[in-house]
Amino acid sequence: MVTHPTHRSSRYSPELYLIVGSVAGFLSLTRESWRIWTTRVTVDETGLRWTKGFVNEALRWDEISELGYRHEGRRGTRLIVGPVRARSKFLHPLPILPRELYDVLKVRIGGLPPKIEEELYKG
Repeated sequence: MVTHPTHRSSRYSPELYLIVGSVAGFLSLTRESWRIWTTRVTVDETGLRWTKGFVNEALRWDEISELGYRHEGRRGTRLIVGPVRARSKFLHPLPILPRELYDVLKVRIGGLPPKIEEELYKG
């Protein structure tokens, strides 16, 4: 005679893992989409302000010494560009840097070396 267990296993069903994973993925994509949608960089007479999601930063023109850069990521493949604080020489990465914004900053605080500028706007 073959008997079957009368109680279910305490393991969760695969469907539950699929639902939880889908919800987590949806929330992550929604958050990142919102951060991208709220990204702004403003240039005015007082200085430079930028926002990405809940992160707000600003520097006055007299606090900025130059436009700087660094390479990040594996093998230095990601180029990070932003204003450099005059006293600390700290690079503040900008969330976006379209060509039009770069041209305004280049006139105001100076541009990047030609090789880096070419790398930034290649293709």
